[in-house]
Amino acid sequence: DPYNVVEMAIKIAAEQYKAEDAIKARDAAVQRLTDAYISIEQKLKIIGRLEDQHQTFDLLMKSSCKSPKEPAGVSSSLLEVDKQQTGTAELEGLVDDLRREIKLLKETTAAVECDSSQALNESATKSQFTPPALSRTSSDLSVMSFAHNLICFQVVSSAPSEEAEDIINARNKLLAALPLPEEAPDDALKPIIIPTSYVNLYEFLASVPGVSFNFLSSYGVLHQPTTSWCPQREEHGYYLTPVFKCNTNPRVTTAHRWAATDVMSKICKPAECFYNKDGVWFYAGVYKAFRLDDLTVIEWEALSSETTQAIVKETIEGRKNTSAQNIYEVSQLYAAGALKVAVIALQCVGFNQSMYHLLLEHASK
Repeated sequence: DPYNVVEMAIKIAAEQYKAEDAIKARDAAVQRLTDAYISIEQKLKIIGRLEDQHQTFDLLMKSSCKSPKEPAGVSSSLLEVDKQQTGTAELEGLVDDLRREIKLLKETTAAVECDSSQALNESATKSQFTPPALSRTSSDLSVMSFAHNLICFQVVSSAPSEEAEDIINARNKLLAALPLPEEAPDDALKPIIIPTSYVNLYEFLASVPGVSFNFLSSYGVLHQPTTSWCPQREEHGYYLTPVFKCNTNPRVTTAHRWAATDVMSKICKPAECFYNKDGVWFYAGVYKAFRLDDLTVIEWEALSSETTQAIVKETIEGRKNTSAQNIYEVSQLYAAGALKVAVIALQCVGFNQSMYHLLLEHASK
C-alpha cells in the first residue's frame, strides 16, 4: 500500500526535522556557555589587576603614615612585598579553582552533547510519532510539505533554502532514511543485453519462459533523463513526470486541450521495475512509489537540457502536428511555473533474485 509508505516517510521526516532543530538549539546553548566562560576569565584578570592596584595603594598610604624613627623606606618595601605575595597567592589560588571548575563544566557539556546527539539519532530512527489519518482520495498529497506542517517547534525553524542543490539534498536525505529490503544485492547490477532480434523490452520479456501475463501488464519502466538515484542509498530514488499534458481532440485535429494526469499511474502499486541507462536495460527491483513536493522553478532551471526536453516531449506526446514553436512555448510555461512537474519517490521494497538471474540467462542465449 503506497499510503503506508507515505505515513512512514512523514514519521521519518518529522523526527529528522525535530532532531536537526534540537541539535541547533543545543549548539547555540553550548556556544553561549563558552562565551560566558571566556567572559568570566577576562573579568577575573581585570579583578586581579584591580586588587593589585588597590593593595599597592593601601601600602603606600600606610607607609606615608609611619613614624619618622622607623626606617620607612625599608619597612614599606618589605610590607609591600609581603602583602603583594600574599594577595597574589590568594588570587592565583582563586583563579586556579575557577579554571578547574570551567574545565569540568566544559567536559560535562561535551559528554552531554555526545549523549544528546546519540539520543536524537535514535529518536529519528525509532519514532513514536503518530500522524493524523490521511485521505486515500487526496490527489495533491505532498509528503515533505505535509510532514513539515505537522511539526510544532519550540525553537524557531530556519527558513527553507531557495537553492536547487539544497532542495535536492533535502529530498535525498528523506530517501536515505527509508529502509532497504533484506534481499537487496550487494554487488553492482549487471546489464541485460537484449538481443537485436527483439524489437523492444516488452517483446523480450514476453519471450522469457515462466513470465506471467500479470508481470507483463504491471512492470514499470524508468529512463535515465528523468530518473535520479539517492547518492547515500542508490536503491532508492525518484523520477519526474508532467502534472498536465496536452492532447489533440480526436474529432477536431486543430483543437487541443490540457488535462491533469494521474502521476502515479506508472507505478500505482509495488511492481518490478526496469531502468534504461545509455540504451542498456537493468533490472532494478520491486518498487513502491509515493509523491513528494513538486519540482520548483529553481530546480527546473538547474535541470540538464536532456531532462527538460524529455519532460516537454512527454507533455505534448498526445498532441498532433507539433512544431518547434510549440516545444518552445511549453518550455517557457515550465520555466515560468505555469506547468508543474511531479516528483515521485521510488522506494525499493524487494529484489527478485530468481527473476534477475532468469533475465540475464535468457539474454545471453
